[in-house]
Amino acid sequence: MGWICGTTAPVAPLGGRPLWQEETSSHRVWVVDDGDFPGVRTCESTDARLAVVGDAWVSEDELRRALLDVRREAWRFLTRWPGSYWVIAQHRNRTVVLSDLAGARPVFHARLRGEAVWATEATPLAALTGARTDHEAIVQTMVTPDLGELAPLTTTFRGVRRVPGGHLFTVDDDAGSTRPYEPLGQGTPFADGVDRFRDALLGAVEVRVRNAGGLVSADTSGEDNTTSLGRLTVRRSPLLDPGIVAPLPAPAAFWDLERSPLTDQPFADAVRWPQLRDRYRRAASAGSALHLVGSGRDQLLTAPVTALADLAATGQHLALWRASVTQARRRGLATHEVYRAGVLLARTSYSAALRELADGITAPGRAAARAISWLPPSGAAAWLTPAARVATAAVVQGVAMRAHDIAIGMSARRIWDEVHLTGPRFAGLAAQAAAAGCALSAPFLDNEVVRAALAVPVHEHLHLHQRTPLLTAALQAVGEEPVERGAGRADDDGRLGVTGNLAAVRELLAGSELVAHGLLDARAIERDLEALRADGAAGGAAGGPAADRGGGRREAARVTTVRALETLVSTELWLSRHRHVSAADLWETNVRVRC
Repeated sequence: MGWICGTTAPVAPLGGRPLWQEETSSHRVWVVDDGDFPGVRTCESTDARLAVVGDAWVSEDELRRALLDVRREAWRFLTRWPGSYWVIAQHRNRTVVLSDLAGARPVFHARLRGEAVWATEATPLAALTGARTDHEAIVQTMVTPDLGELAPLTTTFRGVRRVPGGHLFTVDDDAGSTRPYEPLGQGTPFADGVDRFRDALLGAVEVRVRNAGGLVSADTSGEDNTTSLGRLTVRRSPLLDPGIVAPLPAPAAFWDLERSPLTDQPFADAVRWPQLRDRYRRAASAGSALHLVGSGRDQLLTAPVTALADLAATGQHLALWRASVTQARRRGLATHEVYRAGVLLARTSYSAALRELADGITAPGRAAARAISWLPPSGAAAWLTPAARVATAAVVQGVAMRAHDIAIGMSARRIWDEVHLTGPRFAGLAAQAAAAGCALSAPFLDNEVVRAALAVPVHEHLHLHQRTPLLTAALQAVGEEPVERGAGRADDDGRLGVTGNLAAVRELLAGSELVAHGLLDARAIERDLEALRADGAAGGAAGGPAADRGGGRREAARVTTVRALETLVSTELWLSRHRHVSAADLWETNVRVRC
């Protein structure tokens, strides 16, 4: 895979080629690849330039007309074509780089001797600027994965920042700045939202089928979020053979970790590489030109339990009670406990939620005692050393002091934050799939699909019997029924993977960099590993882990621990294999600037 970069500094990437034929700006942009970089489309006039890089299905006429949007700086209009892509524009000696709404097409930025430099991978920027691994930031994001002011912005490198989804990075002379281009608003009634979402999703699938240039594959086994896409694709693609797309049985998570391809940034699904590898190799060997995955479905279409607060805040008490019954059943909690938690959440300001998060980091037992929280710390909070605990809580307290009122409501903000985390996770997934010879695409993460899903108020995604009512209604309108994936299946797989591959996990964690830097307590991690081992042994004797679903809090604690271990193991795996790259390996310095 290649990467794109740009800067006003006198440097150039080795093997890079200019994005445009002639440089007319002091800010130069390059594409670095081996000739296989996804589609690069450019268009320019005497005063404006536009490039769309990636899987963008846009005609030449549409691209030329879009130069008007560049001139009037209507950046949002440049993100409405189907597909997944970066947008790069130049006008009046200003360069603007746009990621997609979810951040699946990542953009990173840093400073080099006071000048802005950006790239679509973080590692080249770290090499250029000499940035070292930021172990403290890694731990902070592990503990607070849901914090929108932290996790979607940071990287594993000190001084290298991420442009979050729905934002643009502007380089004007030597300065660089980040700001949102997408207004975060809701207000589309559910009935109208069904039509908009259906059209956006069908359009995203159909354009991929028409333009793939070969067989399009997707999972139709019912085992993951891709099944609905698979059924849509079967109806629309004579090139798809349903027999090749159902995955073969594969080992549990945490197996064969060392063979996982190294990605630009760590991501939790790296612990599932053997399963994913088998699936993607099977699609590739059958001749698939494009494999559709369901990344983003749950984050966009499944209402978080915190949506109960929206019902409480708007006085919909009967709807709140009904939703509490459903949520309590799914979590093994008492209905009145969930109902009361929804009411309390409705009375909690954002700054107060941040202070609760800091309190939960300082004393993890207090966070575990809450049935529902706006921003619960991850299971990694229990592994912090005293010094790291104080430092991480202080970072969150600082965010709380700077917090201001949220215009769109906290449930909507939480979903946007989750979407901004899903995009980078898919980027890692796609990079690993490419190593198995498989090209991935995620229709749910198309900009217009994201907009359509999030235009519907969060609480209208709550349903007594359906996890994804908007998707259900949209598919029923075209004669399809969605497959509801069983809740907790991935968590069960992760738990079985930990207990079944405990020796390998312990061997990897024995050389933990985060422990060596005094950030995590090895004994605390070992206690949780041993508890999972003992629980697995007891569960196996009683018919498996799923048999112990009665204790809601206990089950939630297990899930929290397993998810934290997935993040920890994938991060330590990345740290153990990442090696510092010098600027000379990737960059040519002291390049003469011509403009």
